[in-house]
Amino acid sequence: MENKHEIDKEPIRTIGDNLKNILEERSVTGTKLAKLTGLDASYIYDIIKNKKANPSIKIVIKISKVLNVDIDKLLYKVDFD
Repeated sequence: MENKHEIDKEPIRTIGDNLKNILEERSVTGTKLAKLTGLDASYIYDIIKNKKANPSIKIVIKISKVLNVDIDKLLYKVDFD
């Protein structure tokens, strides 16, 4: 029997994976992003490592503005190859 209450974690992985790729492309560390956003470095690294289960949309918007990327590049699967 299928568990209807199981949460789909794919969007969470997508944000973390996309953020990791964007930071690598720009040679920006999680620590540097933390300083630029005013967020705690451990929080940023939890997002990157897909450990932060629910970054708020406010946080995602803040990150997208600091990195000057369209929010879609953080929220949706993107082929970085």
